[in-house]
Amino acid sequence: MLAGDVFQLFLARRGAARAGDAGGGAAWTCAPTSNEAESVARLVRRVLAVLDRSGIDGRVLVIDDASPDGTGDIAEGLAREDERVRVLHRPGKQGSGPAYRDGCRPASCTHPRA
Repeated sequence: MLAGDVFQLFLARRGAARAGDAGGGAAWTCAPTSNEAESVARLVRRVLAVLDRSGIDGRVLVIDDASPDGTGDIAEGLAREDERVRVLHRPGKQGSGPAYRDGCRPASCTHPRA
């Protein structure tokens, strides 16, 4: 779980809000996806597990580019299971750079549940 350890270290160094800390708000992880049906659930659950182990108040935003393999639907199911997960559906494949940009917009942190 080296990737999880790196993620945990990154959050710690960035000063991510620990659960119960005043101010700062939640740390958001943006996860752009395109045809990731086989891996999106594992990715989201691993990120949430690192947040839990670290005591970090965090959220996951899955940014799906209209994946034809059902990635967006799987992500919606994860969002129904855990309130820390949100999904941003985009109309088509637009690339990871624009996905990160869209995910980092201030309004992204309040994406309503679809």
